Amino acid sequence: MFALENILTWILVRVFVWGMFANAVQDSPQKNERPSG
Repeated sequence: MFALENILTWILVRVFVWGMFANAVQDSPQKNERPSG
């Protein structure tokens, strides 16, 4: 029997960690790719 809370917590953790990872990775290249102005 699966606990819904465990699934939701797992999803939230995965999304949170993946979001932080994606932001860290995209932070550097984005500054160089995007022209200012």
